[in-house]
Amino acid sequence: MRNDSRLLRPQWTGIRRSDFLADFRALQSLPDLAEFLDVAPTQLYHYAYRIDKSCAYSTFEVPRRNGGMRRIDAPARTLKFIQRLLHESLSRVYRPHRAAHGFVVDRSIVTNARQHVGRRYVLNIDLADFFPSITRKRIYRCLMDEPYRLNRKVANLIAALSTNAFARLPQGSPSSPVIANIVAHKLDSELARMCGEQRCRYTRYADDITISTARNELSPGLARYPNAQGTGQVILGDVLTDVIERNGFRINHQKSRMYSHWTRQTCTGLVVNGKQPSPSRTYIRRLRSLVDHWNKHGWEDAAQALHENENRILFDDRERLLNHVRGRIGFVKMVRGQNDPVCQRLEQVLDALPETH
Repeated sequence: MRNDSRLLRPQWTGIRRSDFLADFRALQSLPDLAEFLDVAPTQLYHYAYRIDKSCAYSTFEVPRRNGGMRRIDAPARTLKFIQRLLHESLSRVYRPHRAAHGFVVDRSIVTNARQHVGRRYVLNIDLADFFPSITRKRIYRCLMDEPYRLNRKVANLIAALSTNAFARLPQGSPSSPVIANIVAHKLDSELARMCGEQRCRYTRYADDITISTARNELSPGLARYPNAQGTGQVILGDVLTDVIERNGFRINHQKSRMYSHWTRQTCTGLVVNGKQPSPSRTYIRRLRSLVDHWNKHGWEDAAQALHENENRILFDDRERLLNHVRGRIGFVKMVRGQNDPVCQRLEQVLDALPETH
């Protein structure tokens, strides 16, 4: 973890991982953890065991990128503070698996997609209800097991503080990402080993698993096409399915797809057919169209077109629309490089717009 001014405990960054883990393992009780985190023991006890967890979170839904709604459980202010401390402390002892690219410093959808560029076949698997599938009991067992070996009382306390009224990991909690990676580490190890034996590459970004190969076909134990090759439809192999389900996760088979090199291959939303990952042509085309529309007709017309064409919220403020567009340009630059000519042209157009236009 970087020495970031936004950290609640920046002094932790100066402690070696091995020393930090040793201090963590030495904790034996709730008062010990409270002193370690520098919070009141009564607060830990209240939010772990006394409070009605249904009142400790504000629940709402947000649209999923591909349709449907995603449930978000936002913790109350004090609980969120405690969970941020858990995130910072657990991130100090968690050693990311090389295949895990989500919620890891210096890794992203770009580093994830780079592992699968120029491959003959790319298999995408979606894990259903990724965060909610991780229960309080699973967290407790992982923290007591290698390589953490925490005291059972401390492990149980952390598991209680990080889960919701259903004793499951909430999406919206600051501590959920690192805990999810901790629980999924065994899955990463087993799938990476299995794929290595099959001369395949394996990565995971949160709930998105990607397996690719340069060979003429995937092992039937991993996946196979049910019909003509190139359709994207896929039947996952029994060996692969068994490893995932044995580790406590479920597959969303409707979202599982396999693409050959003569079709458009994607990995965490990026196209990987070329020499480097790239946003899709559709994404670039829509971004160009939005900026050109703004240049010709003004920001209000551009906001209306964005709302109608992409089902986005209707921006009622020029500055908010500008931030949105610059954010999309920044995303393309992150993927394709800071000197990408398309981004440079679009930024020139935006910079030349009158403030009232």
